[in-house]
Parts: sequence; structure tokens; C-alpha cells
Amino acid sequence: MTLHYYSRHAILYYHYRAPVRPLHGRCWCLVIISCQLQPRTVQLGKIISELANQLLPAIPTMASLAGLPVEKRLQLLDTLFEPSPELQSLMSAALTDQSFNSYEELIEDVGKRLSALSTSNSPDDGDFLKRILGSHPRLGESNPVAKADMSELSRREQANLNSGSGTQAEELAARLRALNWEYEATFPGLRYVTFVNRRARDVIMQEMRCRIDRGDMNCEIKETIQAMCDIANDRANKLDLTKSIGC
Repeated sequence: MTLHYYSRHAILYYHYRAPVRPLHGRCWCLVIISCQLQPRTVQLGKIISELANQLLPAIPTMASLAGLPVEKRLQLLDTLFEPSPELQSLMSAALTDQSFNSYEELIEDVGKRLSALSTSNSPDDGDFLKRILGSHPRLGESNPVAKADMSELSRREQANLNSGSGTQAEELAARLRALNWEYEATFPGLRYVTFVNRRARDVIMQEMRCRIDRGDMNCEIKETIQAMCDIANDRANKLDLTKSIGC
């Protein structure tokens, strides 16, 4: 199946030999894109991918961040780190009183504050930190309610962990669920977080096994903070690229 588009403010059309499948609940028969495009033919999958990117949340430029209402600034944390009232509370003053030159700088500041909590002797600080670190969804989540609450970003990041079909895929999924529960029993209050970065499920499970066997809570907290910052930086880079394409 191919799709053709021509010139600026182009009308896209495609020829098909099979019924058009709904894309996110809609049948796209005609799409208008305001981009500077040269006449060419592309695969429909590429266009569908571009349309799907419109489902991703927008992020403001760093220059405009200070001028946004407080609630919009806090929503940015939800996008980069997953929703967490505790993280919003931790960063509320910084997002109001400080200026950041880049997303990398903002995310680094978050990481430093989380690391400071990790060295506190206060049990309250420890519980507060664990609630932040537990805001990411479980890897390979199978619970329908939990899956429905996953962000679009988390769904994409975990795509490799939920792929495949048949008996082997089901067995791998069951092993991953078992590792999640073993991890959470070994490190009470934590949830396994890693920067998946397109790695395969078996690679992730091997990493989980090693970290469970190590059994070091302090190392886990340190690695979880780093993983959350790595994920946040990756999201910032991808969302900035997605929204800055010359349209």
C-alpha cells in the first residue's frame, strides 16, 4: 500500500486494495498536512507513524517554561517522569523560582534532589522518595486496569517487552511477571525501573535477575534514579524532535 503527497499544504491520498482499518478510532481517508514536502511516494506506514506522533504530549520550549501557569509546569514533570504528586511537590518551588537553560539541566536538577533524599536519615524522606520511584508502570504490565492507565510514552517504551505471540511469548511474559514480583519482594517500596532503550525482553530479564541477586537496596535506589533521568532525557529529546518538524 502506498500513499502520495504533493507540494506544500498538500492533500494526501492513497490507493488500497483492502478495507481501511480505523486509526485510533477513526478511518483516515483524507489527511491535510501543512509541511513543505517534495512530490514523492512513501509507504503508508510512515504516514501512520507521523499521525500517531500527534497522540504524544507536547512539551514547551525551555524559553517559554517560566511564562506558563504553575499547573502546566507541573504537568511537564508528569510527561517526563510519569505522574507523581510527590515529585510535583518536590519540584514546585524550583519550577517557580529557578530558570533552566535546557531540559537536560532541569532533569539533572530533579536527579540531584532525588539523590539528596536517598541519603537522608529520615524515614519520612525515604518513604517519600520510594513513592516517586514507584510512579513508573511495571515492565510488561498485564493487569488490564494498570495497562489502561499507562501513558502513551510508556506503551511505546515497553513495546519490545510486549511483542510476540504463541507459547514462547506467553512463557516469557509469565517469567517477567514473576521477576517483577520477586524484585518488589526483595526491595519493598520499589518498582523495577530501567531505560529499556529497545532492548529485548530476555536482556531486560537477565538484568533484573542480576539486580535481584545483588540484593543491595542503596544500589537499587541509585540505579532507579539514574534510569528515571535517562528515560526523562530520552522523552525530552524525542518529544522536542517530534514537535519541531517543520510543519
